[in-house]
Amino acid sequence: MQELFRAAIERGASDIDIRAGDFIRARVHGDLQPLTQQKLSVEQVKGIAMKLIPHEEDRANFDKILDQEMIRIRLSETLQAVISQRLVQKKTGGRIAAMEIMPVTATIRMNMFNDPSGAAPGAGDGNMADEMSNMFGG
Repeated sequence: MQELFRAAIERGASDIDIRAGDFIRARVHGDLQPLTQQKLSVEQVKGIAMKLIPHEEDRANFDKILDQEMIRIRLSETLQAVISQRLVQKKTGGRIAAMEIMPVTATIRMNMFNDPSGAAPGAGDGNMADEMSNMFGG
């Protein structure tokens, strides 16, 4: 790992990208450049992570975190639509359930994959993605 850190520093890298099925890469001025010539297996990535995680308790939780990651990946690959429900005020008083069905787009898939909260892009912030509209934001 020390050699990889040195190589990244010599190139002026801001960070190192390590993922299974790919080379170890350094991010230099926004571009990912390979630092190795061999793609890493899942076990190799796990071994590297275990060496970099300093506390035993955190290393013990690593498999739980990895399992949660796999669940998000599988969900993002298989879902066809997302159903959202909110209680809205009725004009006559009281509340009623308003439902929205959004087909899963590439934007939603990527958000599910990258965001552990699973919130839809722009949800609740009035900043909806271009290909999405919702019952409250247009």
